[in-house]
Amino acid sequence: MAFSQAMVDKRVTLNTKKENNSNWSKFVSWCQDNPEYAHDPRLTRFARLPEAICCYVGQLMLPDDAGNSPSMNVAKKGRAGISEFYKYNNNGYGTSSWSVKDGQGYGNPMTSPVVLGCFKGLQRGKKATHVTRRAAPMTKPILKTLYAFLDRSNDTSKSFTLWFKAVTSLSWYACAIMSEV
Repeated sequence: MAFSQAMVDKRVTLNTKKENNSNWSKFVSWCQDNPEYAHDPRLTRFARLPEAICCYVGQLMLPDDAGNSPSMNVAKKGRAGISEFYKYNNNGYGTSSWSVKDGQGYGNPMTSPVVLGCFKGLQRGKKATHVTRRAAPMTKPILKTLYAFLDRSNDTSKSFTLWFKAVTSLSWYACAIMSEV
């Protein structure tokens, strides 16, 4: 056990350890501030941990007051801190049982289907948001201006090129909107 811990210490840099510890501390303080998500008195320690992790990560991904939405890296850093804690702070038997009901639990809550599904959903949502932002350059005022220009233009090839760009842009925008639904 001491040899494997020494290998882990060499593998992880000091800054990474500090950041993981910081992320774990933020999660623990969030759980203390939001006990309704983090603990079920009928079960043992951190009984609702998968749900608490999902709520915590969801809160990390909320837009700020200016409307700026954080990137997935924020959620991934939070996930790394929690995962590393459970990976290396085990009970000496190679597992860190965080939730036990009827003798069942996970060694690492990040491997539970609830948490994995939460992260897949967040990634899918962030991808759809970014596609929409990139693919929506055409608005109604721009289209009206384009129509007016095309009606007055004598250059057929330039008019066709602009028309093709407008139609392509609108179809990408429609696809992005449909993928969000």
